[in-house]
Amino acid sequence: MKNKVKIRDFVLVLIASAICAIFSFLSSAFLDFQMSYIVSLFLFVLLLSVSFCIVSKSGFAILFSFVFALLTFGFGDLGITGFNKLITLVLFAAVFELMFFFFKIVTKKVSLSVVLASVISSALIPLMIGVLLSVNVLLSLVKNVLNLVLLSFLIGFIASLIALVVWYYTKTVKLFLKFQYFKR
Repeated sequence: MKNKVKIRDFVLVLIASAICAIFSFLSSAFLDFQMSYIVSLFLFVLLLSVSFCIVSKSGFAILFSFVFALLTFGFGDLGITGFNKLITLVLFAAVFELMFFFFKIVTKKVSLSVVLASVISSALIPLMIGVLLSVNVLLSLVKNVLNLVLLSFLIGFIASLIALVVWYYTKTVKLFLKFQYFKR
């Protein structure tokens, strides 16, 4: 019954999503748009990767992204752009989950699978946003979109590596061991 979803897994989703949402709001309030994107994507991938390593259950990334999208909805997001944010984050998580399982089968290494899944799904975010908003604009701004893809790729790589370092040094801490093996 290792794969049974427990209440503590949902609590972790809520806490990690809330932390990510708070820092996303703070970064958008105090930083310009580009730096806010960098900080928000970095924290999103970092917390998603660490939380995914802790819980290690399928569907967790999609739930994390969905809760994060709901927590970051503002009144300005009630239109079509807010719905696009929800779709983009859930698609990000779906790509993450699919890539994780694919690379887990191919490489048999969980840590490498998390990094590769994070990098690929992060790099696809600008493309997903571009396709959802306007394919014509996406095609007319190919150079700018490719720069965003490369930036997102780099952010995903750095964030996932830091997440794995954090997980490597904290996975034997008593608190995490109690979290993983607590029977209730």
